[in-house]
Amino acid sequence: MIKMVVLLGLVMISNSALWAGTIVKMQNKDEFTSIIADGHLARLQMPDAEYAIVDYKKNKVKIVNPTKKQVTVLTIKNINPRNDSNAVNISINKLGAGEVVAGYETQKYRYFANGKMCGVIYGSQAAYESQGIKELFSAVKILMKKQYALLGGFASLVDVCTLADMQVGKYVATIGVPMRTEKNGSIESEVISIKIDVSLPADVFTIPAAYKTITM
Repeated sequence: MIKMVVLLGLVMISNSALWAGTIVKMQNKDEFTSIIADGHLARLQMPDAEYAIVDYKKNKVKIVNPTKKQVTVLTIKNINPRNDSNAVNISINKLGAGEVVAGYETQKYRYFANGKMCGVIYGSQAAYESQGIKELFSAVKILMKKQYALLGGFASLVDVCTLADMQVGKYVATIGVPMRTEKNGSIESEVISIKIDVSLPADVFTIPAAYKTITM
């Protein structure tokens, strides 16, 4: 999957107020990362220390660049609709029972984009039904929708399997959480652990007030 979906850094500050949340730790090739959510907000880490804060209710994404001390705000109204001619037709074939991943039983699926075989997904409905996971993937879906829309006419230049990965929200409800993704016979990404009802510091979604805010 796109790195923006699977990368997240945790900021744990002592003596902060706490509330319950969900933490998903993942491995994407040789990188170990996490996603954290509380049902209202989600924080996803990106390469080069950048991270995204997703607001479920407002359909708003803030891309934070600590190096530049800058926040880029993405909202649906800022993004022009894409050309539907670039739409990707995703199809999924169930292959049977998969391996147990991070303690969850999975079903194995092969998925295609516009008829091209893209890889194999080990999906878990049990993981999807866990507390906070549906909401977390709602945040991922919002973020991916914005990324996809921002491609505009350039979407036709992107590999259809990459475009399919960006539309993961379309088939998560069908196959469950993608616990493992294999491409070309190798593991591309895998969920290492899912922790629910975790105490989170109030500061984890806080963006420094001094950062400059711009819009895309």
